[in-house]
This record gives sequence, C-alpha cells and structure tokens, in this order.
Amino acid sequence: MRAQSIIILREMFPRWSGIVGAIGNSGQGNSTVLARFANLDGSARWSFLTTRDPDILHRLMRAVAGMGIFHQDENGAFALTRLGTTLRSDADPSMRSFVLYHHEFVYPSMGEIISSSKSATPGFVKVFGMPFYQFAKENDEAAELFNDFINQNTRFVVPALVSAYDFSNCDRVVDVGGGTGALLSSILAEHETIFGTLFDLPSAIQAAKSGAGGPLPRCELVSGDFFSDKIPHGDTLILKSILHNWKDEKALKILENCRRAVEPDARLLLVERLVGPPNELSDAHYLDLNMMIMNMAQERTEEEYSHLLSSAGFRYSRTFSTESPYHILEYAAQ
Repeated sequence: MRAQSIIILREMFPRWSGIVGAIGNSGQGNSTVLARFANLDGSARWSFLTTRDPDILHRLMRAVAGMGIFHQDENGAFALTRLGTTLRSDADPSMRSFVLYHHEFVYPSMGEIISSSKSATPGFVKVFGMPFYQFAKENDEAAELFNDFINQNTRFVVPALVSAYDFSNCDRVVDVGGGTGALLSSILAEHETIFGTLFDLPSAIQAAKSGAGGPLPRCELVSGDFFSDKIPHGDTLILKSILHNWKDEKALKILENCRRAVEPDARLLLVERLVGPPNELSDAHYLDLNMMIMNMAQERTEEEYSHLLSSAGFRYSRTFSTESPYHILEYAAQ
C-alpha cells in the first residue's frame, strides 16, 4: 500500500516539491490545486494541477509524509524531503525506476505466490503470459525500465563495492551482464591502468553507449548472451546480481561459459546478497521470495554459491563484506 500511494503521487506530480492549497474550480466537478515544482538547483516554477477531490490528494500526501517522503508543516503545506528527492528522475542516483519496476512487475506477480508455490510456475508468467526476460526482449519500455532499475540500484552500492575490493592488480576486468556499466565505470575511474569490457544484451549496451551508467574509458562494449555467446577474455570477471536470477542448472551454464573465457588462476568476483544462518531474517530472505515469483530463481547462502562455482571449475578464495547489502565472493579458475 505504501508503494501504491507513492506511485499515485508520482504519476500526478513527477517533479513535485510543495503544495499551497485548493484555489478554485475547473468545472466538471474538478478542483484546481496550485503546486510548486522545485528543481535540484534550487530554482522553482509554479503550475496548476487538476484533481476531482483535493481531500483525497491531501490524505494520500499525509500518508506519504508519514513515510518520510514529504514533510507537512504547521500550516498544512507539504514539502519534499531529502528521502523524497531520490524518487525524482533527475536525482543521482534515483529510486524512481526501483519503485516503478516493483509496481509494474513484482507486486502483480506477488499476488500469485500461493499458486506459484503449488505449481512451480513463476507468478510473472501467470500474470504476463511469458517469462520476464522474454517479456523484456519483446517490450522496449520494459527493457528500458529494467535496465534503469539495475543501473540505479548499482549506483547506490558502487562506492561500497569499489572500496571493499582492491582492483589495482587487475589488467582487464570483464563485467558479465554488467547492464549499463555503472560498476565498471567506477572501477575504471578509480584505476587508470585497468582496461574493461562490458558484456550484456544489446538493449543494455545501447544504453551504456549513451552514457547511462557513466563514462567508460579504455572499455570495449560487447553485445551478447551469457548463455550462448562467447564471453570476452579477461583476467578478472565480475558477475553482479546475475546468478540469483536463475535456478541452479541455468546458473551453472553461465558459470561454465565464464570458465571457458579465462585462463587458470583468473579471478571471478561474485557480487550477491547472501542468505544468512537459519532463524535469522534478512533482506535476502524477502528478495529470495521476489526471485521465486519473478523467475523461479533464488538467493543463496555462501556455501550454496561455492558449490555451484566448484561444479563449474572455480575454487573459493575469500569473501569480502561491504558497506552495503552485498558481499564480494572471490574465486579462482582451476
């Protein structure tokens, strides 16, 4: 319900920062509201918005203020909070695509969780008629939203990932399924002697070429499918938030393809959330249910990941904690 309230307001006022009050009637039972739109540089503009019932709008905004998205002052006026600014499309990074992705795809699919649990069919398939990745290939808007969701999510955690692992002795880093290149962009900016390769589907590579993930100097951009196409060679491969999208048999195919791309002792860095010990609830448990209803995929424990990697020809080296929900698991090619 919280997300739905935010979505309604996002649809009505995509750049909204404050509201003054109802000031008239536009006819046909609709009231006109004067709202102040703020830009991130501090400038502002005013606009008239139409709603059938200002009281409904007020109640929505009052509820969202309770979430910390707005602040309501003593005069009853609302203003966007620092947290609220992250929902704007021009925020850097922005949570807008995260909210929209969950609203459009995850929440409708979650409604099928009981039938999915009984039939082992993803809730997404029951709602949309086909697997998510097929749907994204056939729907440009869905692909664009998904790519931006992944890009913005990565941008939130990039500083924590780059500071947690020493990339200085890498020669060529290949980000497999790296989306628009946000993580690779940060690595290349931090280490000027490293070369990079971004490998992903054409829609993601096209977005990367437009600069969606940031500058990519000394970087080759390669379109391909990590199941069937040859993965570019490098001494360090990165798989961030990839394996949790797939069941074991599919995840193993990706890893076997990665193993063919590297020489012995090359590194593979797995960046994932980890399911913790029994009886200890974590974000990974909730995300695990999301992955189940979206793609019958799963979050895993460190031991489960290491078993998969070992089956594909990689030996475990060490695990790095980060100042984020993610861990970096380092493996070496055998």
